[in-house]
Amino acid sequence: MPVVSLAACSGPDNSEPEIRNSGLPIYGERYYDEEKKDTVYHQIPDFELLNQDSVRLTQKDLEGKIFIADFFFTSCPTMCPVMTSELKRVAKAIEKMDDVIIVSHTVDPETDTLATLRAYAKDNAIDTKKWWFLWGPEDFIHNHGGEGYMLAASRDSAAPGGFLHASQFVLVDKQKRIRGIYDGLQKKEVEQLIKDIDKLKKEYEQNSTAAN
Repeated sequence: MPVVSLAACSGPDNSEPEIRNSGLPIYGERYYDEEKKDTVYHQIPDFELLNQDSVRLTQKDLEGKIFIADFFFTSCPTMCPVMTSELKRVAKAIEKMDDVIIVSHTVDPETDTLATLRAYAKDNAIDTKKWWFLWGPEDFIHNHGGEGYMLAASRDSAAPGGFLHASQFVLVDKQKRIRGIYDGLQKKEVEQLIKDIDKLKKEYEQNSTAAN
């Protein structure tokens, strides 16, 4: 499965993503299930993590949600402040959308304690009902990023802050399929993400109308 390179600014090299009626692709590997007579797509795998308020969350807490995911750490001296600033624009755009949230995973859980994540959210005036900061074992977080979101992360003593991680934001639909990957350091790509959230919401509205 393709993975966005560490600290990369370009998107992943996914071959021929399938286009849906919203115009948004579905990224990742897929296969045809002969028994179900349907295509099975890559989905974000199950998880069990804590949020900034020490609440244990799993994939069930994301059911019925569109969400935007990223990986960061609070002491990052380079791109993370820019990414947070850009995600605040996204948070503003989705503040009245009950079915859309943001989930940020710390790649440095040793330094980013739950208290540190709470303080980070408070210092940045972030509404944690709409924007979760997720904490878990470092190995799990790094693997979850690569295997689930196609966003690599790793320790690197030579990197600023001691970690390398991708700068991308990932748009995930209600079936936990990846529908877009955007460079969080580029304003135009973040603007496209905001537009694509609207497209994805309309896709669900149209499908719901068609089903009725």
